[in-house]
Amino acid sequence: MVETRFQHIYSTVGDSPLPLLVLVDAFSCPCFTFWYTPEKSSKIKYLRRYFEAKFPSIQFGFVELPSMNNPAAQVLAIREYFSTVNYEEKSRSAVFISAGTSTMALSMWFHARSNSWISLRKGLELIIWNPTEETPRTTICFDGTTLTLQQILYSQGWIYNGKSLQNEDGIIEQDITVDYDTNQGKLSFLKKIESSKSSDGERAVSFMSTLCDEFGLNGATYEIQGVLSRRALNLMNSAIIHTEIDGEEE
Repeated sequence: MVETRFQHIYSTVGDSPLPLLVLVDAFSCPCFTFWYTPEKSSKIKYLRRYFEAKFPSIQFGFVELPSMNNPAAQVLAIREYFSTVNYEEKSRSAVFISAGTSTMALSMWFHARSNSWISLRKGLELIIWNPTEETPRTTICFDGTTLTLQQILYSQGWIYNGKSLQNEDGIIEQDITVDYDTNQGKLSFLKKIESSKSSDGERAVSFMSTLCDEFGLNGATYEIQGVLSRRALNLMNSAIIHTEIDGEEE
């Protein structure tokens, strides 16, 4: 962890868990507050469990905002929250802007009166800077091996045994390959379809679409190899890569 002067770091919960996992692992800070919308509420119990178990000495707060479909109400809720925070605490805080929407991030920064922004770039590079001053930026290269594949999956309520990927709510998929790129900080999900049954392809597309919702479009890649029916192709999320195996025809 990097020692900082920050006493509080604010962020929002986005589609991918990786930005938040990197943020908390990278910075030594006594308190984190994560904002989330109703659309992301299903993620909170898993994130809370993960953070509180791994970092028992750190205080984690989770604050629900209005729906992402009502940005004006979100801004008002953020303003109301910070109206009760004293100025000294605000001045020693930072806002993480690489998760959630830009509206939420900018509102947090404005009302928190934070002097610092933190962003996560490709290649797990963290940048700290003051957006109101022309001061040098601080760059931190996060070691991707600090996190493991199982930790990342567990933070969203998933378990992988090398062959089957299962959600704690009962969703399961057999014969799937899941990897974690420690250099880029990205997950990859690969499903190979050996059967020509249209139902198998449709089930694979449905499962991959669920993973897109769970791990986000920027935090992972999704690929299906094999024959897919026209119906399966029509149902497929645009983020999913489809490749045919050599010698196969649709």
